[in-house]
Amino acid sequence: VEPLTAWAWESGKAYPGGLVRLAWRYLLQNHPHDSICGCSIDQVHRENSVRFAQSQQISENLIAQAISNIASATDTRAPIATPHTNHTAIPIIVFNPAPGPRTAAVQTVIQLPGSLRNADIVDERGEHMPYNIINRWRQELGTVPFSRETLAASLALEGANAPGDLIHMTQAMIASIMGQPENAYAITRVHIEEIQPHGIAQIELMITPRGRTTVNEQELYAAERQILELLQREDILTLEVTVVDQARETIDFVATGIPAYGFKTFWMYPRGLQEEEHTPAASSLSADQHSIENEFYRVEADSKDGTLAVTDKQTGATFSGLNRFVDGGDVGDLYTYCPPAHDTLVSAPLEPPKIELVSKGPVRAILRVSGRWLLPSSCTANRTERSSRTTFCTITSEITLIPGVRRIDMHTSVENKVKDHRLRVIFPVPYTVKSAAAEGTFEVRWRPAVVPLPADVSEWAEEPVNTFPQKRFVDISNGTIGLGVLNRGLPEYEVIDLTKTDLAPATGQTDGIVVAPLAGARQAVAITLLRCVEWLSRGDLSTRRGHAGPMEHTPEAQCLGHHEFDYALVPHSGDWEAEEALVLREAQAFNIPVRSIVTEQHEGQGAINRAPTLPSRASVIEVEPRDVVVSAIKRGNDGKGLIVRIYNPLSHAVEATLRPTGIACSKAFVANLLEEQQEQLFWSGEEDAEPLHIGLRAGEIMTILFQ
Repeated sequence: VEPLTAWAWESGKAYPGGLVRLAWRYLLQNHPHDSICGCSIDQVHRENSVRFAQSQQISENLIAQAISNIASATDTRAPIATPHTNHTAIPIIVFNPAPGPRTAAVQTVIQLPGSLRNADIVDERGEHMPYNIINRWRQELGTVPFSRETLAASLALEGANAPGDLIHMTQAMIASIMGQPENAYAITRVHIEEIQPHGIAQIELMITPRGRTTVNEQELYAAERQILELLQREDILTLEVTVVDQARETIDFVATGIPAYGFKTFWMYPRGLQEEEHTPAASSLSADQHSIENEFYRVEADSKDGTLAVTDKQTGATFSGLNRFVDGGDVGDLYTYCPPAHDTLVSAPLEPPKIELVSKGPVRAILRVSGRWLLPSSCTANRTERSSRTTFCTITSEITLIPGVRRIDMHTSVENKVKDHRLRVIFPVPYTVKSAAAEGTFEVRWRPAVVPLPADVSEWAEEPVNTFPQKRFVDISNGTIGLGVLNRGLPEYEVIDLTKTDLAPATGQTDGIVVAPLAGARQAVAITLLRCVEWLSRGDLSTRRGHAGPMEHTPEAQCLGHHEFDYALVPHSGDWEAEEALVLREAQAFNIPVRSIVTEQHEGQGAINRAPTLPSRASVIEVEPRDVVVSAIKRGNDGKGLIVRIYNPLSHAVEATLRPTGIACSKAFVANLLEEQQEQLFWSGEEDAEPLHIGLRAGEIMTILFQ
């Protein structure tokens, strides 16, 4: 919310800052220690869900307003002229609140009178973008019945006698109901059908945004005369008026070169740019039934167990057995994980999974892997092992590659029907490391892969664990090659030693449940998806002495039902800092999606009110080098100036440069975290001035106030 609302505010739009604060308030009310970490009674977590929803609803509405305000101030005139009015290009503005320049897949809805099969999408330089039509549909906006006598009397009172009066009145009424200006929509088609003997006349009105298509006025006047004739007939009792819009098409397209913390405009030409046969824009994607690839990676699904083999085309490294699900028992509580004394691990589906090529491009290549897992239904009554009773659970993963994006996206859904268990997804690597890097708050932390245990832990209140927190990624690298595992909202990871785990027993079985051996793998990153338990606290855990809280029953903590998870992979060279912190930048992009808006061609609001008009491609601020992290861009708490907070996650000092490009300012100050001015920085905000140079020590956070 903050970068977009700050920009909309600075661009001259009055902005409801109180709503931003309200969204933050709901969010922060969920952050007390026991609430945010999942250690409370069921009622608390139900209330958390409501507050999260309130915060998100407010934020989504503010974002929609902000991008609409920015779009209205942007020069969206098309770069290439078209010969016909109904061929006019439609601007699509794509916003990127994350680092850049960035390539992303964008999904949006276009409303047009005809098909987009021969359309072209280009940027300001005329570069063609790959696109794909997802579906085509028409929306019914509403149906209202009118009494014939009442409607005839109303028209008489209005004096609607001239040709076109009824059409114009109806257009104005529809626009008013939809909260749009009077001339926003035009009626483009009228269909009339009588139903006898019920005395009903059904009238269907098709509307479209004005200027999108050519209107045949003679056809409309003929329909208008037919309606007026119906109003004179006593056998007609009711007129049912239904309003529909034109056909809409949901499209996917690849947006390239979107600047950091800014936006870029693309134009869709519905009839294409040339009269000759349409040639789609080139895409780097290719696929077959079990594999997909782009210019960076090849991903292949194993037909036996559904795990993935990923080849990094730039390093030649191959990672096998990825996206393997491992389910084990958990007889712990909301505070502490505790396996049963005799655990049963399940690491393969009951039968070979179903592998489908959902899309082969040109925007997204998608593999879907669906498997049935036979899992123990719960723990036994004495809590020492998992039950012999089993239940089928479905796990489905969709793996996606996008042209120009150096990341493998994964979306997994789980139908959880069992209790007392922990479900993790693991990503093996063919080497051994002593430490792993994980993003934290304002830092990237190196931690040992395995924490050495003291010889005697009998006096410890809780056994040391090898699970650790992460923010958006964990990276495991041997210095030459590495694997970054990104996540959205999955804060627990562990580096596990596959040479010592029960996942690869010599017999290929554990307690009668078939598992797949992990041949060749040495270590793996394990990401926790679900921990399903039933008590807030218990005093009988083998991993902790005594209670950690009250012994409250929390049945909803079994997490029964449907769950969805998003994570991604970035195989790479070197460690996480390589290639301008590629892993961290992709983690930011994965967690901060682009936004888009379909708008009209215009010069921008500045042409009307003398405010600066935004160009078709712009950004709020330019920050170099790219491995410096921008954690906040916002309006100052006092309503004055622009706050930009940056930090250096690297292990060495860097010199950063900042240049505000979307907001006029002439001074810069160092501020503390309360946004109070400290020292003024030597910098001039003139257009041709040098950017602001700032030295950042390793791990340093700095807040800059521009005025």
